Amino acid sequence: MKDMTWISSLLSFFLLFGSPASVVLAQGATSATATTTVATSTIATGSSSSSGSNGLAVGIGVGVGVGLAAYALFSPASSLLLKSFGGRVVASVPCVSSLGPSLFVTIVPAGIFAPTYIWTPLTITNTYGPPRNPGQHILGLADIPFVCWIPTTPPIFLYGLRMSTIGTSLF
Repeated sequence: MKDMTWISSLLSFFLLFGSPASVVLAQGATSATATTTVATSTIATGSSSSSGSNGLAVGIGVGVGVGLAAYALFSPASSLLLKSFGGRVVASVPCVSSLGPSLFVTIVPAGIFAPTYIWTPLTITNTYGPPRNPGQHILGLADIPFVCWIPTTPPIFLYGLRMSTIGTSLF
C-alpha cells in the first residue's frame, strides 16, 4: 500500500494541472476498485495492482505529453522555420510588400547563408533600426520565402527570406 501513495499523489498532480482528457482517463482508471460493506468491515474488491497500473499508465501518458509539449515550446528545435543569418549590407532597396513598405536587403553573408532578405514593418528590429546603409552589419533570424516589388510598370519582383528579428550596427 505504501508504493501506491506516490502513484496517487502523481495522479492527483496531473488531475489538478492536466487537461480535461486526463481527468476522464483518470476517472476510468480509478473506477476499477470498488468497496463493499460486509457486516462491520469494509473489504476492497478488485485488484489493486490493476488499478494502480491503470493509474500509472495514465500518469505516465500525461507526463510524457506534458514533457513533449514543454520540449516543443522551449527547445531550440522549436524554431524549425527560423534560420540565422548575418553579414555586411551591400544594398538596401525600398520596395512594397503585402505587409506594407519594405526593404529588399542584399548582404555579404558571414557564413553559408542566403544573400537576400526582406525587411517588413512586422520585423522585430533591435539596436539601430532597419538596415538602410551599405556597410552596416546585420544579424538576425529569417523565416519564410517572401516577395516584394518595386512599383513600376511593369512591377519588378524581388525575392528573399522575410526577416523575423534583426539587429543592425550603427554604421
